[in-house]
Amino acid sequence: MSLRAILICLTSMLCWSLLIVTTRATMQAFALDPWIFTVVQIMCGGLFLILIGGRVRECWITITNPFTWGYGFLRVVSSACYTASLITVSAAVAGYFTFMAIPLSAAAVAYIFARPSAPMELYGHIIITIGLIMLVYGIEGTWANPAVIMMLFAEIAIVMATLMAEKHPQNQGDSSRSRATLSGVMLLASGAFFLIFLALGSFFSSGIGTDAQAGTWAASFPSLDLTQVWSSTLWLWAIAIGLTLRGAAMFMSMQAIRAAGSENYLAMAALLPLFALLFEMIAQHYGFITNGMPTPMTLAAGVIMTIGAFWIIIARRQKTKLKAQAA
Repeated sequence: MSLRAILICLTSMLCWSLLIVTTRATMQAFALDPWIFTVVQIMCGGLFLILIGGRVRECWITITNPFTWGYGFLRVVSSACYTASLITVSAAVAGYFTFMAIPLSAAAVAYIFARPSAPMELYGHIIITIGLIMLVYGIEGTWANPAVIMMLFAEIAIVMATLMAEKHPQNQGDSSRSRATLSGVMLLASGAFFLIFLALGSFFSSGIGTDAQAGTWAASFPSLDLTQVWSSTLWLWAIAIGLTLRGAAMFMSMQAIRAAGSENYLAMAALLPLFALLFEMIAQHYGFITNGMPTPMTLAAGVIMTIGAFWIIIARRQKTKLKAQAA
């Protein structure tokens, strides 16, 4: 990767980590529904990106493209599952779970685009897998913690969305304004679709919860409180965060994927939990959140997975050098 691509990826990770910690602090402070909170955030972030893109005439072309709806749907699913996982784990631990996207993306790229990983990269994927198993055993409830299944869904969706963004017909140029418009339409259209569905549901039910009789694992899943569709507090905070952090994070993701490629971007996500841990420690120090520190087991798992991720990055650089020398 070039220095420019690395800097763009670093900026993207900073934006995402700040967004995650701010979202977690806000949900704790006001008991906000994570699912609805995320959907409104996504809509507002999308609207902001369309405005800064300034190419409203491109919106119709974008919204009629199947890639747009596919990418947008996957982003909503991944973001909502990620946010909901913050109810049971810290932002840093949720960040550690993003490492599972690295082996998942390698498998997807090998299958879909016939781009198998280099033999040396496989060691990195094995290291990451070992770290993921340690991570699960380091959190409360281990495999019974709902964050495990929610982050699995989130990372599968993010891998699929990242690959789709790389191949989106309107994400092949170098225009930042066009990319902002593209990102904005994806977010606004998909978020609006989900919000309309939730608003209609609120007229027929006061919420979708879990049955306490179903057992501890099912009951621990964050419930969907449809009454919060009309919560002014939720809308106020979702608009504020969506128009700033969510929009910036999504825009930088599109830039980073274009500059570094989907595989390298997901590998650079190894830095996300480190930034999240830093911001979470600051937030906990000032009393904005509780339970912000991961356990020694999860920290060790994070270190192991980081080693695996950087092993893969080094292996890819070596592969690129060998190709250049052969040419």
